[in-house]
Parts: sequence; C-alpha cells; structure tokens
Amino acid sequence: MAAEDRRGVERQHAAERGPECGVYEVVSVVEEPGALAAAGPGERWFRYAPAAVDEGPARSFLLREEGAVALELAAEPVASEDEEGRGQIALTLTPRAGRALADLSRRVAGGQLAVVVGGVVISCHKVREPLAGDRVLISCCAPGAYERLCQQLQAARTVGVNGD
Repeated sequence: MAAEDRRGVERQHAAERGPECGVYEVVSVVEEPGALAAAGPGERWFRYAPAAVDEGPARSFLLREEGAVALELAAEPVASEDEEGRGQIALTLTPRAGRALADLSRRVAGGQLAVVVGGVVISCHKVREPLAGDRVLISCCAPGAYERLCQQLQAARTVGVNGD
C-alpha cells in the first residue's frame, strides 16, 4: 500500500474513534489489569492515571465511543474551591459541544461519564440528572487534584487538541 493510501486509512480510522479529549459514557471499570475483556464494537479501553490526578488506584475504563463529545472549550477552564473547600473546575463549552453533552447526559442519566484528556481518563462522575447549557462544573474529591486537572485541560486546549 502506498504511503498516501496508508495515511488516508489512518485518518479514516482516527475519524471513527472517539476524541482524545472528550466526555464518554462508561461501560465498565476494572481495577485488575489482568481482568480486561475484549472491547466490543464501538468501545475502547482507556487507562486512568492516578499519579496525574489523585492518589487513587490505577484502573481501566471501557468507554463507549458512539456519542462521545469532544471537549470544545469556548473559554479557559477555571479552577476554584466551593464553600466547603472542595476543588472544582468550571468549563465553558462551545454551543455545539454543550448541546452534544446535554444529549449524552440524557442518554446515560443514572450511569457514569468519564472525562478523557490526551487519551487518558482524568475524571469519572455519576450523572444524577441530565446536564443543560454550555457550562459544566467538575468536582474533584482528592486534595489538589482539581488544580492538576485544570492544568491538563488548559494544556490540551492550548495545543489545539479540542479543535480550536
């Protein structure tokens, strides 16, 4: 196969996969590395990097690529603490990403969504109710994790990973 043809096939496969920075539906979570089952059609395994986010155990997440939403940010992420001192990150998505995330959260209400940056799961949250609008607040339980997460999101946006 010619180099040009190979690049075309690689671009097609990349287009069929979910975004490297995005929000995905969680299919399952595995804490034992040897317990990974084969991913089904439209699913992909992602690793969780505890050293980059918090002190939790290493885990692998099986995520559904269909319906994944690229993290298209309309503004820089903002790290802060709530009234009780818990870390949080405020994201402002583009209108298109906000609508897509609202649709995804409606479909998985009661389930979990994972935030992926640079191909690594950095956060996972239960969807208690569908999201609305283009503003999202990500809570972080581990001390200092929200600052590291915000830096990762800013770096991803700065290098244009999010389609800016």
